[in-house]
Amino acid sequence: NHAPPQAEAAGRAPAKAQKRNLIGQTLGPYQIVEQIGAGGMGTVYKAYQRSMDRYVAIKVLPEHLSQDAQFLKRFQREAKAIARLEHAHILPAHDYGEQAGITYIVMRYVNGGTLRDRIALGPLSIGEIVRIVEQVGGALDYAHRQGLIHRDIKPGNILLDVQGDAYLGDFGLARMIAASQHITSGAGLAVGTPAYISPEQGQGLKADPRSDLYSLGVVLYEMATGRVPYEAETPIALVLKHINEPAPPPRALNPNLPEALERVIVKAMAKDPAQRYQSVGEMVRDLSGAASAPAAPTLPAQPAEASTRLLDMVEPTTPRTPTDQLPPFLAGPPVIHPGRFFGRERELKRLFNLLKRPPLQNAAIIGPRRSGKTSLLHYLKTITTAAPEQLRPGQRTDWLPQPEQYRWLFVDFQDPRFGSREELLRYILLSLHLPPPDPCNLDRFLSVVRRGLQTPTVILFDEIGVALERYPELDNSFWEALRSLATNQAGGNLAFVLASHSPPDQLAQQSRLGSPFFNIFGYVAALGPLTDREALELITTSPMTFPESDVEWILTRSGRWPILLQILGRERLVTLEEGDASEAWRAEGLRQMEPFGYLVTSSL
Repeated sequence: NHAPPQAEAAGRAPAKAQKRNLIGQTLGPYQIVEQIGAGGMGTVYKAYQRSMDRYVAIKVLPEHLSQDAQFLKRFQREAKAIARLEHAHILPAHDYGEQAGITYIVMRYVNGGTLRDRIALGPLSIGEIVRIVEQVGGALDYAHRQGLIHRDIKPGNILLDVQGDAYLGDFGLARMIAASQHITSGAGLAVGTPAYISPEQGQGLKADPRSDLYSLGVVLYEMATGRVPYEAETPIALVLKHINEPAPPPRALNPNLPEALERVIVKAMAKDPAQRYQSVGEMVRDLSGAASAPAAPTLPAQPAEASTRLLDMVEPTTPRTPTDQLPPFLAGPPVIHPGRFFGRERELKRLFNLLKRPPLQNAAIIGPRRSGKTSLLHYLKTITTAAPEQLRPGQRTDWLPQPEQYRWLFVDFQDPRFGSREELLRYILLSLHLPPPDPCNLDRFLSVVRRGLQTPTVILFDEIGVALERYPELDNSFWEALRSLATNQAGGNLAFVLASHSPPDQLAQQSRLGSPFFNIFGYVAALGPLTDREALELITTSPMTFPESDVEWILTRSGRWPILLQILGRERLVTLEEGDASEAWRAEGLRQMEPFGYLVTSSL
């Protein structure tokens, strides 16, 4: 059940005096949970539909339009036309309505932000660009064949889900609103957003499908270079540039851009519609061909140097190596591959129960050095979305009801770059696909997260004791800001899971920090040895069966600690593979165990 935290407010319809303070109110069967966006065409809210047990997005149109009888008739007609659009990459309209002077349209809730948010993070790879243009282009081509023109293609109207798939929204709204006012946009000209408007729209001429292609070309330009082609101090000056001035060559901003891709952009943005692509399909075909032309594999970053450095810090995706291609025993660094993690079922069950539904709850993982804390953090992050080939037969993945909606962020405080408060805050925002402000101080960081965090998010802090010991910039005010986010400023969508040698309250005392952040961890998982069953599962992954006496010896001497099981299992397997029948491997295994002998001692 996904009932929102404001469920007790259900059933309260907004009075006219309250209609712009909608949080906790209901519009029809939809309970407003939070505001997630605002612009010239209305305010967007996340809402809960109890009858379908789902979240939806509701766009509440500008207030003055609800008083326009002609607009309301046109809105009903256009909303029905939009609802009939059935395409995988058009944001579907579920419903529309009017209530207490409020006019609204109900759409699918997409939880990955907008293309505008993604562009703010830095460069898109050519693969990302092609994928987005193919999907949005397919949506446009379908709409054009139905006789509909969008008229306001821009990154803010292209939504992304957590898998990176794109959805085109706001069909028809720009034209409806402009027509209802019998005036033009803020630029004093025709319908559209000045930064993306076609020359003919800017002149107030009739738009056709090629007008959408021009705007899509501008979006392509921005994805490829990191900036829009024109900038000006006023909207009308910006529109005049679209009408009269050639755009700076994309390769002047991004020299690594393939020439073939630059040609696609230039043709899509031709001033004369007759010189542009005449269909979306033609443009997409050329773009796909340009992507295969010789070029650098990724586009260079255009943002500030600090953001470029931080993008390098964002950890790569989970290794995709199939489990059966990995060594059977991994006794070196922490286990990152989910197929080579064993045990901890009791801790996993408790931890995932804390994260199943909002408000997400905070937890700590404690244990001696090399007890598996870091491996457990990585496993939390990867197991629910791991591919089948990464797993062992029967390995459980169904820990969360909708794992694809979650964002996971791993911070290793042994990396000295995280000792800078501003660098750490930027890293967190970049990893969450939120645009870092400049400067990225605590107040601005909190503001960005409050506005932009719409999906369940878990921040994993590894070696937090190092942060408290070494990094003076991470002071009480820093930890207090994180506490406020976790407890009352992120809509229950944020949780912290930290790993340390000692419980968080003891760490705070040792560091003489007084922030209540260290008192918000209601569950502490203390790692000890694996159970007999879990330890046996690890040993039996050997491709060669161990003699029963060796299994008993490994279980006893390892104390069932994961790293010691891995060490002894590795040594035994090597001798079996070499045909060595002696027991010399035991002495070697004990020697390899010596640096970690404190684990066995601690569990006695």
